[in-house]
Amino acid sequence: MIGAESLSAVLSENGYLARMDTYAWDREPDDSEAIWIDAGVPASIAVDVIRKAHDVWPFLRYVHLTADSGAPVDETSIYLGGASATAVGSLRCMPWTEADFRQLRADMSDGEFHSMVRARYRSA
Repeated sequence: MIGAESLSAVLSENGYLARMDTYAWDREPDDSEAIWIDAGVPASIAVDVIRKAHDVWPFLRYVHLTADSGAPVDETSIYLGGASATAVGSLRCMPWTEADFRQLRADMSDGEFHSMVRARYRSA
């Protein structure tokens, strides 16, 4: 996807282990607007990665906690460029606004961060 190498470089330069999955290279940004965050990722890291990713890929607009869809709670990965259709469809994510992204704080507790993410899910 356009800018994947730049995003990977920015994250790597900031001490994160970043890798690109080649199967998604032909996807368009409109199809890849989601961020999946494992429950084992501390809020401070999630906020930092989201901010940096959104700076490089401003089309990112959905955020989901993978534990909310049955993923193991001890995982510690963040996936950038997840499928928009999945975010909107089965995961019931609402798009984040620029104001939502600005509300992210480096000092958020895990609970505050998770509550913020969950507040942007559609009701069942």
